[in-house]
Amino acid sequence: MIAGDIIDALRMRGLLPVAREVAFEYGVTLAELVSRDRHKGPAGARHALWARMYGTGTWSYPRIAALFGVDHTTVHAAVAKCPVAIYRAGVRAKEVA
Repeated sequence: MIAGDIIDALRMRGLLPVAREVAFEYGVTLAELVSRDRHKGPAGARHALWARMYGTGTWSYPRIAALFGVDHTTVHAAVAKCPVAIYRAGVRAKEVA
């Protein structure tokens, strides 16, 4: 998928504010966050976003993977590596919404 398509998909699903927050926390641009860049900054930010999405309970590994154009095992491995605090940030976001 192209970065613009992913950003539009995040916007349509109400996830763009979360993506912007994660990008800001990690010091990357939104385009870098949704890119396929494997450098530490963008990849770490992307993994944190996936963990927050999964932590809401409404996003499965396959759904996240389809949105970003990657395999679901990639998302699973990335979320498994994220600290519990990042995962729980998604849970808190769900409780607020």
